[in-house]
Amino acid sequence: MLGRRIRNRQSRILISYIASLVAFILAPILLLTGIFLSNGLHQMEAAYAVSQEYTLRQAIQNMDDDMKSFRQVAIQIATDPDVTPYVLHTNSYDTILAIRKLAIYHAQVSFFDEMYLHINGDGNLYSGNGVISVNNFKNMGYRPQGEENREDFDRYIAEGHPFALSVNGNGGYLVKKYDAKEYIAITYPWVDSGVHPLGSVVGLVESNYFTDILDISDKQYHESIYLFDDDDQLQFELENGLEFSPETLKLLTDTYREPGIHTGKVNGISCFIIMGAAQTTGWKYIAVIPRPQFFLKYVRSENQVAAVITVLLVLCIVFGIVLAFRMYRPIRKLWSILEHVSPEQQNILEGLEPEMVKRGEWEHLHTSVTRIAEMNKTIARELEENKEMYSQSILKALLLGAVNAEHAQDTLAVQDIEFREPCSLVIILYCMSPTRASQAETAKALIEEQALPGLHVLMLPENNGCLTLLWNTDPEMPPLEEKITDLYSVITGKTELDWLFAVGSCCDNLNGISTSYLEALAVGDSMQEKGRSGIYHYGEFRKVQESNELYQDILAYVDAHYDDNDISLSGLAEKFSLSSSYLSRFFRKCSGMNFLEYVTKRRIKKACCLLRDTDLKIKDIVEQVGYFDVASFTKKFRNTMGVSPAKYREQVRQDTDNADKAEE
Repeated sequence: MLGRRIRNRQSRILISYIASLVAFILAPILLLTGIFLSNGLHQMEAAYAVSQEYTLRQAIQNMDDDMKSFRQVAIQIATDPDVTPYVLHTNSYDTILAIRKLAIYHAQVSFFDEMYLHINGDGNLYSGNGVISVNNFKNMGYRPQGEENREDFDRYIAEGHPFALSVNGNGGYLVKKYDAKEYIAITYPWVDSGVHPLGSVVGLVESNYFTDILDISDKQYHESIYLFDDDDQLQFELENGLEFSPETLKLLTDTYREPGIHTGKVNGISCFIIMGAAQTTGWKYIAVIPRPQFFLKYVRSENQVAAVITVLLVLCIVFGIVLAFRMYRPIRKLWSILEHVSPEQQNILEGLEPEMVKRGEWEHLHTSVTRIAEMNKTIARELEENKEMYSQSILKALLLGAVNAEHAQDTLAVQDIEFREPCSLVIILYCMSPTRASQAETAKALIEEQALPGLHVLMLPENNGCLTLLWNTDPEMPPLEEKITDLYSVITGKTELDWLFAVGSCCDNLNGISTSYLEALAVGDSMQEKGRSGIYHYGEFRKVQESNELYQDILAYVDAHYDDNDISLSGLAEKFSLSSSYLSRFFRKCSGMNFLEYVTKRRIKKACCLLRDTDLKIKDIVEQVGYFDVASFTKKFRNTMGVSPAKYREQVRQDTDNADKAEE
């Protein structure tokens, strides 16, 4: 019955597989698609911004070149002796000549529709077409927009600031009477050679002059361009679908001062802000391009990409469904196997609560697999314990030399223990504390915590609670001495006890491990007898042993031949195949005195015995102790004993007589 319920609801598991796999496959695809589209959009935005920045820079350069020509004409007029206030006021032939020259100058700045010369304090304007009063100019020729702008215009032409525009606060646009077109006046100061202001040069240009030059936007995008004078006052604007308040424009001019492309938010909208500046006029240009408008344009322009992405998403969904069916197949097969349960188990399953039955397949699979996994863990743990015991027995046999090395290597390889490094050695750890056995367990735990590669810890009963380490390692990386020292520091630091590390020699194959073990035992026994703690290597221990044996041989030879008058350091070195310098250092290190001092000491000691116990003449005694002449012997005897040989014999015998008398 439970099996039928499960089969009727098997789609639940399958659906969960399909949902998770499709989501798993689609997630990176959608992420990569998003990255691709984002990069493409950013490239499109950047390309348009760079293009507009270049076009704006060219427009600024063109306008700046025109203004530079205007400045040059104004300077030429200021330095022309035929065009002066006096000449223009005389109403003579010179005045007519000056008027003609103004026409020539106007021709040099052909972008101006009209060019006038205004004289301070004079109510007239002079041009190549003649003379017109300012009032007639405003009433009959060009009239400022609005009555309030008439006085502003008078002030504007009187001040004549360099490249000042008659737009905001300077009279506004000028409307031509006959064609109703809007014009903008541009001024430049007219000064004499002494830099005294004479008036101003006024050029009139149709407002579409600025529109034609600054209209750089692609009509399919919203974009606004603004022109500010050198005082950051807005003078001209060209808005395509965008309008900004004066406060917003003021914030833009204050925030973005450097020419180039900037990104920022304007009224909460992410925008490109392209800044430009003219070198001649000092005018500033700002182009504002909202970025959100590029997205729809990009999507519309990438129809093929959208089609490819759609196909790719469909394929991913199909692939996820197919993969889900393939993954569900072994689970269904496993369930069909677990369906064949014993009657007792079937009764248990049939008695489950409704909520458990609803999830019966998952619960049954989970319970069954969990039990199998627990059983496998138990078996694996038992195998691991047996494996460790068997490995310990093989390693112990290697130490004692009771097993063939090749057989041991093959057996250990099956237990995942391999000797791959070029060096194997044995270290025996002796705790210099009465509680040696308990401390050995602590040290073993500390060593196992280090998890050092190739290090095996054994506790051999015959070593009386000491730890035996069998280490297969690389002696160079890092140096072996450093690794042993680090291990020693860990154990002594954690246990706060003194330890003796007896280190055997390195061997390059398993046959030498038993030798290294015996060497470590020899070092350990010797150092334990002396109560030593620390790290002791067999190589150093062997050198000390050999040095002691050599010293005893040399000392025995000197004691037997010190009374030979031809004994010398060089002869002794030759006999023992050593260099004289090494023998001298070695003799001093072992005896605490140099060779000559030792021979002299032995000779004087024998001389004292002969002086005390015999009646030999001093000359004969000198020969017996190895000296050639009495004088040198007497000198050395006096330096050693503090008295001459004769005096020494006299004192010794006198002391003997006194002692005999005292006994009587």
